[in-house]
Amino acid sequence: MKWIRRILLGLVGLVAVFAVVLALVMSHTADCPPPLQADTSADNMQAVLFRCYGAPDEVLEVASVPKPQPAANQLLVEVKAAGVNPLDWHLMRGWLAAGCGLGMLATSSTSSGAP
Repeated sequence: MKWIRRILLGLVGLVAVFAVVLALVMSHTADCPPPLQADTSADNMQAVLFRCYGAPDEVLEVASVPKPQPAANQLLVEVKAAGVNPLDWHLMRGWLAAGCGLGMLATSSTSSGAP
């Protein structure tokens, strides 16, 4: 009976440590980097970026970024309109960042959707 009590106390201790660490990590926020400098080069395109986690009105920015150059077996598609789904919203707020490997304190990706 003593060994069952020790195992249960050990598990409760591990859960408590995990809960404290998770609370500390989730409560920490990193500052957003400054906005990108506007570049009006002919080889640029407009893009909506997010470079840190938070509410959409705080972290989304429209920026001019270099137009990607497709490889020989790729296409470059001009997008006229795009949609946002609930997964994008959760990723932007950072709620799923740890589970998806996107970085805990700042996003490692500036775009959402398929790579």
